[in-house]
Amino acid sequence: MNEIILIGGSTSKKDRIQQRERYKMPPIGLLALSSLLKMHGYKVNICDLYLEDFSRKEFVEYLQSLSKSPLMIGVSVYTESEQECLEICSIVKKAFNKTKVVMGGPQATFAYNKLMDNEYVDFIIRGEGESKIIPLLEHIKNPNSFPVQNVPGIAWKKEENGHRIINLTENAPMITNLDVLPFPDYEEWKLSMKNCSHILTMVTSRGCPSSCIFCSSKSLSGSKYRFNSSEWVFSMIIHFYKIYKFDSIAFFDDTLLANKLRAKRICKYLISYADKKSFNWVCKSRVDMIDEEIISIMKNSGCGSIHFGIESISQKILDRMGKRVKIETIFKALRLTKKYEIRPDCSFIIGLPDENLETIEDTLLFADVIEKEGFGASVVGITTPFPGTEICENPEKFGLNIKVKDISKYNLNTPICELEDVTLNDLRKAYFFFTHQRHETNNPNLAGRTSEEIKKIRQDFTNRLKGEVSIGV
Repeated sequence: MNEIILIGGSTSKKDRIQQRERYKMPPIGLLALSSLLKMHGYKVNICDLYLEDFSRKEFVEYLQSLSKSPLMIGVSVYTESEQECLEICSIVKKAFNKTKVVMGGPQATFAYNKLMDNEYVDFIIRGEGESKIIPLLEHIKNPNSFPVQNVPGIAWKKEENGHRIINLTENAPMITNLDVLPFPDYEEWKLSMKNCSHILTMVTSRGCPSSCIFCSSKSLSGSKYRFNSSEWVFSMIIHFYKIYKFDSIAFFDDTLLANKLRAKRICKYLISYADKKSFNWVCKSRVDMIDEEIISIMKNSGCGSIHFGIESISQKILDRMGKRVKIETIFKALRLTKKYEIRPDCSFIIGLPDENLETIEDTLLFADVIEKEGFGASVVGITTPFPGTEICENPEKFGLNIKVKDISKYNLNTPICELEDVTLNDLRKAYFFFTHQRHETNNPNLAGRTSEEIKKIRQDFTNRLKGEVSIGV
């Protein structure tokens, strides 16, 4: 009875196919839990539904081939996959009626009341799971000697007078020393690194000191930036390279450069190993963490691209969203990456608080200029009030009118909120321009500007990117 099955929930078949086409990213959170569970003597199997397709019958047969009577089945759930994951819980509970079904992940953390009201869900782990899953399993095995109240950071329920009562236990403190955790269990990922384009995917830090109103990272992982040491990171790289012989590394930390000293040490370790194997690698960063020194050492260590969440080219909008970035800092960062031949992958959001058609149009034009002038790549998403974000908790404060309640549509591609001066149709038109029309026309035709006005705006952005115009901050 020490067998555990961890399931990475998915959404529609269409979404799964798109995920596979873009990048076969392993479920890092489940792999981290798997390592910890094995360290404590449990047998673990992982079922990644983003990369595997089953009929209902095939799904049950597959799970039963992994274990006839698992102690626990865990299901990881994101906002857009909530309904599918609840269906997974239903299938699982009917197939293993004595097995405890546990949900975790961002949506479980922020919507535990709604999910716990489902008859097929026994427990929910809120926040990071490593400090909670072992005590929870101890309770499941010994409910009388280790009562549920002793398990930190979970939601549980009991029936009283025909009513379902949902209870919370006191949360556990965040893990401060991430080096005490074992390496993620890549060996358990059924598709292995062989089907992952020879890329090692890593998450080496948690927590976010920023206060962006559209992001739930701070609510989920805390405001304190916690990280694995550079020695831990490099050891993991070499350990898995000896097994999988990958060519590239993808750091999926929200902001790899939040601690520059650590980032530099990681780069120096990679440089020191270059005579044996050099790696191409990518990461995420804020534009205000880029300077000449760090970008130079990143380039020398193999960095090929940096993802920047630029969001908007309006200072008013940046300030409103809590980005704490100046416009000129964006141009400086893009000029530096251009100089060192590192590709910036820039992401933008339209429909943010206080937006109007002109600010949206400016952002679309800037994103397009970045690509057409050879400064990087750009993607555009639509403001989405994910649970755990400020705009979800208090949309009225930010002038957002949430029109779409079906959370399966919360995917950055679908308009969800209207503003006083921006309708859902305006957002659809803006998004359609960027994804389908911008290679045919330079004018989004949102704000009633003439072709000559659009041309001047585009030229101004081009000049600023090239450093030919000095702008104030």
